[in-house]
Amino acid sequence: MSFDLDYFSPAVPVVLTKEISKHQLLNFPAFHTWITTLKSSLDRQTEVDHPFHNDQYALRLITIQSVDYFSPTRIGFIKLSAVVRNEKGETLPGIVFLRGGSVAILMILRPRDSKTERWVIMAEQPRIPVGSLAFMEIPAGMLDNEGTFVGAAAKQIKEETGLKIEKKDLKNLTGLALQKAGALDGIRKYSRVAYLSALCL
Repeated sequence: MSFDLDYFSPAVPVVLTKEISKHQLLNFPAFHTWITTLKSSLDRQTEVDHPFHNDQYALRLITIQSVDYFSPTRIGFIKLSAVVRNEKGETLPGIVFLRGGSVAILMILRPRDSKTERWVIMAEQPRIPVGSLAFMEIPAGMLDNEGTFVGAAAKQIKEETGLKIEKKDLKNLTGLALQKAGALDGIRKYSRVAYLSALCL
């Protein structure tokens, strides 16, 4: 089962697995972000000072290798192989792992009577991919399809620490960093957004 992705010229063949349809793939936000970013990067090869200007690479084929669902209709992860090759037959590594948006929350405790002391709240979680049943990490989680970053952050704090933090009290660290770098418009291209919660004891 396959289709031609006419987002490129010439169109790029996409080979699907039986677990996913063309409609599901094209509507998965992480795929849309990846393919848009890749096209933009490939288009920049036309610039004279680009290192690949004389031997430009092109996307030739996308093969979906596996799809994991969080629910019958909610895609969690997609693994694919992208063939990116120039006219000399040279290829670039193209194994891609796509996931939905997620948040991570850095919670800093500052005692009221100290100007220098700081504590960070972490959660102990079983994480089989790293071989641990007691992995220490800051609270984090993936977004629901309709979820907001700040809403997901507040939800993860409550679920993993038992603390209730109001959405208005969370600060978007990625937004602050991008704003300082003059790239606030690019925030939607990032799949991970960190939030800061500063608590006074």
